[in-house]
Amino acid sequence: MHNAYLAIICDAGILGFGFFVMLIWRLVVALRHVVRSGPPGNNAELPDLARLLGVLLALVLFMALFSPSHQFKFIWIVLGLCTVVGEILPRRQTPAP
Repeated sequence: MHNAYLAIICDAGILGFGFFVMLIWRLVVALRHVVRSGPPGNNAELPDLARLLGVLLALVLFMALFSPSHQFKFIWIVLGLCTVVGEILPRRQTPAP
């Protein structure tokens, strides 16, 4: 395969590809939350890091359109980094009824 997304569809099917897209969407939302919430305490560079990882994520996902599937490990590395930065800030808690 010369496309990482086709490789995911062939390996995991449409359902697996749907889960992959949901994972990407969840990470994009988490990075946007970090950027919009501002620096927490002493971490003034955290929103800038989230912006940088958002750009890196977009570039790696674009690169996956044209790269063979054996280079797909770079996408997982970037997804792991986005997960770590996205989970640093606590989520807003909804009040209990």
